[in-house]
Amino acid sequence: KPIECVDIPVEVAAERAIASGLPEALVKSLAELWVQVRKESYTFQTNEVERLTGQPAQTFETWCREHRSAFI
Repeated sequence: KPIECVDIPVEVAAERAIASGLPEALVKSLAELWVQVRKESYTFQTNEVERLTGQPAQTFETWCREHRSAFI
C-alpha cells in the first residue's frame, strides 16, 4: 500500500504537537533540532548506538530496506 509523505512547515507540526498535549518546551526544542537536521547543519555524531547495542548505527533508509517485508 503506498504511503504518501506530506511535507508540512515545522511551525505547523509544532502547533499540532502542542495541541495534542506535548509540552511546549519539548516541542520547541525538537522543532529547532529538526530545522538544523533539514538544513544538514546538525553534524553532532556519537558512537552511542554501537556502544549500547554492539551494532553500528545505520541510516533510516537502510533500516527500512531491511524491514521492508513488515510494511508490505
